Amino acid sequence: MMTADLIAPSGFGEICGVAKKAFKLEDLDTRLREKGKENMVEEYGWVRELREVGLVPHTAFGMGFERVIRWFCLVTHVKDTIPFPRTFERHPLP
Repeated sequence: MMTADLIAPSGFGEICGVAKKAFKLEDLDTRLREKGKENMVEEYGWVRELREVGLVPHTAFGMGFERVIRWFCLVTHVKDTIPFPRTFERHPLP
């Protein structure tokens, strides 16, 4: 599997990453064995089923919005860039 990370300078760390996904069933099974997850049939059944019917080769991309803001604004800690911080008083659900 091929992966890449974008690392911000000056110690800000990883701000985004991309990975090529295993689209062949044999590759997925090999990877699950390497990770010691070959017995997790129920949890990964739907993933294996996608590979059995044929999955288009693809990649995944993820970017940490708060990490990018931290880097752009030179903020000391990532918790100071979260738009809706978690607090004891905040109840997000009714």
